[in-house]
Amino acid sequence: AGFSDCTPFSDFIFFIVGVGRYWSMVVSQVVSANSTGEIVSGAASYAGLTTVVTPGDSTTNQVIGGTILATDLKRLKLKELQSAGYVVFENRNKGVTVVSGNLASRLNSDYRYLSTSIVINYIASDINEVCDPFIGKGIDGTSKVALHTALHSRFAQRQRQGFFIDYLLQLRQVEANIIDVAYTITAKDELR
Repeated sequence: AGFSDCTPFSDFIFFIVGVGRYWSMVVSQVVSANSTGEIVSGAASYAGLTTVVTPGDSTTNQVIGGTILATDLKRLKLKELQSAGYVVFENRNKGVTVVSGNLASRLNSDYRYLSTSIVINYIASDINEVCDPFIGKGIDGTSKVALHTALHSRFAQRQRQGFFIDYLLQLRQVEANIIDVAYTITAKDELR
C-alpha cells in the first residue's frame, strides 16, 4: 500500500525508506559568505535555487550566490557522486556551482532530472486549473471536446514556452463520473 510505482527499499533494520522520486540528494556543505562564516546546509541552498529554475532547464551549472564551499572535492569524486545520482557543488571562477541536477532515482525512472520534475509539477497544476470549470458539470461529447481542446491549448502553450520537446494527450472516460487525463511528455535532456 502506498508504493504502487515501485518496490519499497528497506534499510539495514528493515525500516522502509521512502526516498521519493522527486528528491535530489545533496552531498555538499556550503559556507555563507557573510562576515560570520556561518555554515549553511547545502541541501537548503540547493532547495532555494530550485525555486528560480526555468521549467525545462536544470540547476546544473547554476551558481549558488553568496556562498563558498566548506570542502572542495576532487574532480574524480565529483564525477563519481554525480554518476551515482547525487547533487554536488564545485568551486569555479564564477562561484559555487552545481555540478549536476540529478534526482535520486533509479536508472529506469522517468524522473532522472530535476527539470523533468519541475515541468511535471507545472503540468499537474495546469491540468487542475483547466479542468476546474468542467468539474460538477454534465459530461457529454461536446464538453469532452471542449475539455480536450482546453488541455491541448495549455500543453501547446507550455511546449512553446520551452518546458518540453513534445507531448501526447488523451482523455479517457473511465467511469460515469471520471475522466482520466493521460499524457506523455518528451522531456529535454540536459547538456553536461
